[in-house]
Amino acid sequence: MSSQDMITRLKEPFKYDEVEWKIQVVSKDKSSAMVVAYVDSRAIQKRLDDVAGAFNWRNEYQMWQDKSQLCGISIYYEERGEWVSKFDGADNSDFEPIKGGLSDAFKRTAVIWGIGRYLRELDGIWVDVEEKYGKPVIKENQYAKLEKKYNEAVEKIFKMKMSENIVKATENLINLIYSMAGDISKGYEAVGQNAPQEAVIKRMKDTLKVEKDVKDFSIAEAGMAIDYLAQVKLNIPKNTGSS
Repeated sequence: MSSQDMITRLKEPFKYDEVEWKIQVVSKDKSSAMVVAYVDSRAIQKRLDDVAGAFNWRNEYQMWQDKSQLCGISIYYEERGEWVSKFDGADNSDFEPIKGGLSDAFKRTAVIWGIGRYLRELDGIWVDVEEKYGKPVIKENQYAKLEKKYNEAVEKIFKMKMSENIVKATENLINLIYSMAGDISKGYEAVGQNAPQEAVIKRMKDTLKVEKDVKDFSIAEAGMAIDYLAQVKLNIPKNTGSS
C-alpha cells in the first residue's frame, strides 16, 4: 500500500456504531442537550491495525510539566524504510487524571494522522435527555435521530471533499494538456515543422470533436485529450540529421 493510499484509508469516516456521543451543553430546564460525536481509543487502535497492520504502528508517552501527557504515534513507512512519528498532547483530566490525559493525548495525535479529523466538522446535535444517577444521559429513543443526522452529515462532508479532489485533479490534467501540447510543438520545431501549441490544441479538439475551451474540460475529456496527445507525441518524426 502506498503512503497516499494509507493516509486516505486512515481518514475514512467511522461507521455510526463505532462513534460515541458526548454531552456538551444542557438546556436550562435539563430536558435537552447538545451532543458531539467522538471516537474512543479502541476505535482508533482498530483503524491503525486495519490500515497499517498491528506490527507496523506504535505509540509512546511522555509526561509534560507534571500535569500533561505527550503522545507519539509512529507508522512504519515502507517506501522509505523508516518510522514516521507525529506528536500531540493533552492535560490530565479531572477524573482519573493520568489515564484520562493519556487517552486524550492519544486521540489528539490520531487526529494529526487524519483519523477522525472530519468529526470536528460536524455540528452539535440537540437531543432529549433524562437524568440518571445524577447526570444527564441521552434518551434511548434519540439514537435513531443521531444515526440519521450523523450519516447525513458524513455523506455531505465527504461528497464535498470528493468534489474538491475532482476539481483539483481536473486542474492538474488541464495543466498537463498544455504542457504536452507545448512539448509536441517543440518536437515538431526540432524537425523543421511549424506546429504552434495553439495549432496542436485545435487539432486535438477537432479530432475529439470537443468545442469547449480546454480550461472547461471535464475530467473524462481531459483524460481523452491526454491519451490523444500521448499518441501524437509518439508519432513526431525523428530528426535523423543530414547524411
